[in-house]
Amino acid sequence: MRCLLYFLTLPRYNNTENDLEEYSEILSDRKCELNNEYICVEYELAVLASLVRNTCIAISYLDERLDFGRNSAVMYCFSKYKINISLKEYKELYQYRLYHTNKIEYVPKGKVEQLKKWIEIENDLLKIAKGRCENYDKKICKEWDNILTLENTSPYLFRTKLERSLNHTVKYAKMENNNHLLELCNGIIYKLQYISDQSNQTSDGCLKSFIVLKQDILAVKSRTK
Repeated sequence: MRCLLYFLTLPRYNNTENDLEEYSEILSDRKCELNNEYICVEYELAVLASLVRNTCIAISYLDERLDFGRNSAVMYCFSKYKINISLKEYKELYQYRLYHTNKIEYVPKGKVEQLKKWIEIENDLLKIAKGRCENYDKKICKEWDNILTLENTSPYLFRTKLERSLNHTVKYAKMENNNHLLELCNGIIYKLQYISDQSNQTSDGCLKSFIVLKQDILAVKSRTK
């Protein structure tokens, strides 16, 4: 009788760090299972196939590359991050997921050595994904530090830099399921509709729009730390 496969959903593209922690816990279970005399290797390989694919989709997303393909996101990550695995090897792994989801009728008997190999690969992928999350956090925070230095720039330069940072931060807020941060960004976007780039500076060269939005900008920055 086939083992029931624990169905891993595709990344939700919000709260990504929590998703990666969940993947880490699932991987830890696979490591523990290596010592179980009743291990079902084919099942564990099927779970790993899902983990590898989902982690690669998350990495692709963090690299600003939306890709749900069965093979393309995985091969993108293997290539970019120098993981020496071929498409043929990945397909050999993924056949175990296809088997447990009733897409194919037969797979070769799984080997523990094969399982150990893919556990190490997934471990490396999770390190990459968590590093990308951390880098994204720092990048967003740095952008808002920069916005706070633009008090005496031209109105057009301030607006374009602010709008770009808002675009990045809205994406970040959705990724992290941070509704409060999203509301703060939308509040600035709403106010920007009513701010003209013309006659937008005080007599001492300070941007009126900067003065109007400064507290909102500070509020956003405080939520990106």
